[in-house]
Amino acid sequence: MNTECFTDERDGQTYRTVEIGGVVWLAQNLDYKVARYSWVYMNGRHPTGIDYGRLYTWRAAQEAVPDGWRLPTPKDYFALAESLNLTVNTMHTKGFKDAWTLQAPGGWTHGHATNESGFSALPGGIRHYNNRPLFTGRGERARWWMSEEIGRDSAEAIELTAGGWTDITYQRKSDGYSVRCIKNEKEALNNE
Repeated sequence: MNTECFTDERDGQTYRTVEIGGVVWLAQNLDYKVARYSWVYMNGRHPTGIDYGRLYTWRAAQEAVPDGWRLPTPKDYFALAESLNLTVNTMHTKGFKDAWTLQAPGGWTHGHATNESGFSALPGGIRHYNNRPLFTGRGERARWWMSEEIGRDSAEAIELTAGGWTDITYQRKSDGYSVRCIKNEKEALNNE
């Protein structure tokens, strides 16, 4: 496991990175505040998003990605899972089980988080809008936006549950999910 740091020049925040299968990932959820449509998870009236990063709509996630980085694709997700030897979820062709190697210990409601991969996934929860904002899933799940659109109103996201299941799901672009970025291949080659 090769870990380093990346400092976002826009706001000075520093993020841990990890190289998995030859690809450099942020090892923390992005926490860059865009002008609109990003939030910290709300528990009652108090923001609790310091360690968990921000939740973004899909369009806001596109804006939040720093220069030299990008949102992952399904191909990136499968390469990550393959490099970690995750077990295919036979219930769903786009998912894997026993993904505890991705989970950072602490914060999960249950499971066997080991973080052997250095990915440091935390259950940052999600934000839906159903006549009012609804924050849910903190401690139980993490969802990260991917770059792929599915029609006008949906996009793909990676979901990881406390039970160690991971999957690609189709979600409304207006929902709020975390963001994990991948270093652009050209940028990674220039830094070697």
